[in-house]
Amino acid sequence: MTEKSIHHLLEQVNDTGAEYPRDRSLAELIVEQCAKTPSYIAAVCNDETMTFAELDRRSNQLAWFLKSHGVKPNDLVGCNASSSMRHFRS
Repeated sequence: MTEKSIHHLLEQVNDTGAEYPRDRSLAELIVEQCAKTPSYIAAVCNDETMTFAELDRRSNQLAWFLKSHGVKPNDLVGCNASSSMRHFRS
């Protein structure tokens, strides 16, 4: 890639800054959005999509799984990132 292309990607295409309430966590904002717009698209990966309702269901499922294995609030949990909606969780 040329220097100009890299600059374009990093500085223009990736300019995704947005204002949001700083008094709540990202998790709280996502939960709020799930309640407001459950049928809206929350994520897109390749040709797959996931609604906020499905994101909420999957994240709760993961939370209960972790809790059942002794994970407590503020514990660190490793994640394996992949480019598949099957592995997508909040």
